Amino acid sequence: MDSKISSPDRQTNFAEAEADTLFTHYSQSASGTLSQTQTDTLVNGGVSLALANAQGTFNGDANYSSLFADSFGISSGGTTQVKSNSQTTVAATFSLAANQTFSFDFSGELALLVKEIEHSKRASNEAKSKTAFVVLDTTNANKPQVLDYFGISGELSSPKDINRFTISASDHVKIQNKNRPDIHGYHDIESFASNVSGTYRRTFDHSTNITLVEINDTSIALSGDPLIGTQNTRDSLTSGGNYGNFVVTKDDFKAGKYDIRNFEVGKDEVDFQGWGNIDASAWFQGHQPVDTDKGALLTVSPGKSLLFEGVHANQLNASDFHFQ
Repeated sequence: MDSKISSPDRQTNFAEAEADTLFTHYSQSASGTLSQTQTDTLVNGGVSLALANAQGTFNGDANYSSLFADSFGISSGGTTQVKSNSQTTVAATFSLAANQTFSFDFSGELALLVKEIEHSKRASNEAKSKTAFVVLDTTNANKPQVLDYFGISGELSSPKDINRFTISASDHVKIQNKNRPDIHGYHDIESFASNVSGTYRRTFDHSTNITLVEINDTSIALSGDPLIGTQNTRDSLTSGGNYGNFVVTKDDFKAGKYDIRNFEVGKDEVDFQGWGNIDASAWFQGHQPVDTDKGALLTVSPGKSLLFEGVHANQLNASDFHFQ
């Protein structure tokens, strides 16, 4: 993978998922026999239709059903944020003569990460991903047929304490390295990563056009928030004083989410009164805001947050806050 999952700010709810497959050492050069129209048709439904038709071919193969039949859609109660990404790409096409052997090496990777939630019935973090490839017979490009497949899928969830990992492959796929993931915990973060590698090899008894297709599917779901998701209080702060200060008085700062409207970055300031002599730079490093669909959300303390409407998180810095 080009990017690695990093540890996000622990002040907010999060889940992340990545998936990828790499192909190397093809036994022959790609031929590029499919037109762009045929390629687009495969990506936009042809593969799905071929997989559905292949259920009969792989009848009774639980691995096939687990990999391709299950939906990664997530539906949770409460306020839910769902982000999914499904990508199907044609890796290469090949023209094979009768009795020719076709082979390649591959490596599939998954990485999942969630914030751990304890003792909550209203909040959950879920991350799911799968990466797979299918070898299609595209001699008739309008009627692709699944010949072989490989895939790995994973799921990580808190507080449900779910961690699943599945490897699926047809007969012509040989797994050489099964690096099953170990669950790692660091403070309130759970994660696992896995790499599975192997070789595909098959001899075709008649002239065949082969298309190798990669499928990556990731999904995350955040239901509620372990810190502020159960709070119903919603107030707003308006600018007061001559300098555009938004005053937050400690004794009056109750649990809830407070809107800060019309905040002008570089001009306005949040004035925390009654908090004592706190270094704003050090404080801000430990209270990084995060982006939401309405603006930058800053968690001041558990259950107490400020929403800067229309402002991006990267626009805020320590100079926007003052303590006294």
